[in-house]
Amino acid sequence: MSESVKFPRFPVVARLEQSSRRQRILIAVIVSVVLFFLGLRNLATIIVDRWWSDSVTDAPLWRVRIVAQTQLFLLAFAAILAILGTTVFFIWHTGRRVLAPNNRVMRWYHARMGMAHHWLVAGIGIYVTWRALAAVPNFWQQWILFRDGFDLPNSVPGTGGNLGSYIFSLPFLNTTTSFLRQLTIFSFLLALAGHSTSGSFRWSKSVPSRRAASAHLLSLAGFFLLVQTFHYLFVQRHLQVLDSSGGFVGAGYTQTTFILPGLWVTAIFAALGVASLIHAIVTRQTKLATIGTALWAVVHVIALVALPAIVNKAVVAPAEGDKQLTAIAENLVATRTAYGLDDISESEISISNGLPNTTDAADIAKTSETPIFDVSSLAPALQILEGTSGTRVGQVDLDRYEIDGTYRALILALRQPDRQGLPESGWVKERLVY
Repeated sequence: MSESVKFPRFPVVARLEQSSRRQRILIAVIVSVVLFFLGLRNLATIIVDRWWSDSVTDAPLWRVRIVAQTQLFLLAFAAILAILGTTVFFIWHTGRRVLAPNNRVMRWYHARMGMAHHWLVAGIGIYVTWRALAAVPNFWQQWILFRDGFDLPNSVPGTGGNLGSYIFSLPFLNTTTSFLRQLTIFSFLLALAGHSTSGSFRWSKSVPSRRAASAHLLSLAGFFLLVQTFHYLFVQRHLQVLDSSGGFVGAGYTQTTFILPGLWVTAIFAALGVASLIHAIVTRQTKLATIGTALWAVVHVIALVALPAIVNKAVVAPAEGDKQLTAIAENLVATRTAYGLDDISESEISISNGLPNTTDAADIAKTSETPIFDVSSLAPALQILEGTSGTRVGQVDLDRYEIDGTYRALILALRQPDRQGLPESGWVKERLVY
C-alpha cells in the first residue's frame, strides 16, 4: 500500500492537487489583481506625497527621499536574495534527490503534504521577504546619514574614534547588522526544518546527511558569526557611549574596563568559530566546529553578560562616585568641546540681595521682563488657541528676539502633522483634503 493511500492528503492540499487548469489560472489571475491593486495604491501614495512636497517647499526633498529609499530597497533585496533566496533554493534542490525519510513522522508528513511542502517553503520565503522589504524604506534617513556622512574634529571619550562615525554611520550599521543577523537566524531555522523534513539532513549519525545540506547549514552559521564579529568590533563597541546604566550617559567604569576588552576577546572567538565552520565544510568533520561555536557562546555569556553584571553590582554600585569619576570628567570635557564651551573664562563676582553689585537699573529692568512659565503647560493652551485640523502643537520654547529695536520675550511653537487629530478619516481625507 502506498504512503499516499495509507495517509491521505490534507484537505486543502488535495483540493489544490485536484483543481483543473482553469481553476489554477483563475487563482493566479486573482493573486495578480490583488498585487496590482497593492502596487497601484503604493504608486498613488508616492505621487500624492510628491504633490504635497512640491506644494510646501522648493527643496528636492521628495526626490532625495525616493532615491534613498530605492537604493536601500535594492540593497535589502540583494541581501534577502543572497541569504533567504539561496536557502529556499537549497531546500528544494537537495530535497528532490533524497529518498523518503525513514522516520514515521516524516513519512506521514510527506504523504499528507506531497508537493505542497515545496509550496509551503516558497510561501514562507515570499511572505518574510514581503514583510522585510515593506519595512526597509522606513530607514532611509539612516541610509542618507551613512551615505553622506563626514568626519568631525572631535573624538569620543571612553571608546575613542571620530565623532562623525558615531553620528552618521553608527545608526545605519546597527540597523544593518541587526537585520542581517535576524535574517540569517530565520534562514538557518528554515533550512534546518526544510532539510530535516526532506531527509537531506539526518539527526542520527548512523545515516549520513547530504553534504550539500550540511554545508548549507554550516555556511549560514558561519555567516552569522562573521556578521556578529563585525557587530562586536564596529557597532557594539561604539554603542557603549550610549550606555545609561550608571549615573550618566556614556561609557563608564564597567564599559571601559571590562566590556570593551571583552568585545575584543569575544570577537576573536567568533572569528575562530568562523574558521572552524569553514574547516567543517571542507573536511565534513564537525567536531572542531562544535567546539569552536560552543567556546564562542560561553565566552559571549561570561565576558558580555555575567561579568559586567557582577562588576556593576559588586564593584561599581558600592563606590560609584569613585569608580565613575574619571569617566564623568572625560564626558564633561567632551560635552564642552562639542558645544564649543571649552574656552570659557571664569570670574568671581560678589552677590548682594540676589544680584551682583555691578548690576545697573537697566539690567534689572530687562530681568523683570523675563517670562517665567512652565513650558510643559503651554502646549495644550496653544493647541486650543492656534491649533488646526490635522496638526498638533507638541513642543513649546521661550526665547527673546529684537523687534523694532526692543528685545521681547516670545513663545515659539511648531505645528506638527497629527493624523489622529483629523475630524474625518480615510485615504482621500488624509491624502487629498487635509
